[in-house]
Amino acid sequence: MWKKLVLWVLMVTISLFAVTAYAATTRLANIDKLSASLVISGSATCHGKVTAKSDNATASITVTLQKQNTNGTWAIVNSWTASGTGSASVEKTQSISSGTYRVRSTGTVSGETMTVYSAERTK
Repeated sequence: MWKKLVLWVLMVTISLFAVTAYAATTRLANIDKLSASLVISGSATCHGKVTAKSDNATASITVTLQKQNTNGTWAIVNSWTASGTGSASVEKTQSISSGTYRVRSTGTVSGETMTVYSAERTK
């Protein structure tokens, strides 16, 4: 019984790593870089930037500050958008209460969309 359980857990773990490795090496046609960062020092400073591979491509970004609920899900605290040619970025400061937070950046360049998350930070 234990051998089957250990084998099953091992197979699931290997499958998850395989999916993660593939997602990390996916090449995008239009998005060169996408970032999300969060600094907490009393308030939350949220930053996100998307850079296009082409200097004349239309780029847009939505940066969303999220707070973790007690059940582990994430609630939206605030969201900001920006657009530009070649790149777009947002940097905003938000007053926050105690809790665990992260930033979600969703960037779009010429119809291609990608989302990344910052590291989680606790106040």
